[in-house]
Amino acid sequence: MMLYALSLLDKGEHIMSKQYTKLQLKHQQQMRANREAEKLRKARTHRLIVRGAIVESLIPDADIMNDDEFQQIIYDALNRNETIETSRLQDTCGSTFGRRASQYL
Repeated sequence: MMLYALSLLDKGEHIMSKQYTKLQLKHQQQMRANREAEKLRKARTHRLIVRGAIVESLIPDADIMNDDEFQQIIYDALNRNETIETSRLQDTCGSTFGRRASQYL
């Protein structure tokens, strides 16, 4: 009788161990997904900061303008050059962009 009770206990532990392992795998997958999402967010944040700094460096007194004034200057500049194509521009990987600059905003 005692041996039977121990074997049931072993089976129960084995089942709990399997459930625990499944839960661990699920959490590990979630952690990987979270790390990837954070990596993408950080890359986007970096890209926005760099590109914003580039645009800000081209506009005199941009640091003392409010957001609406800054936005209006950008829109005015893009509308004046609405037909400028960026298809000749290439990124560092060699791919080309086929959209007008105004489509990126």
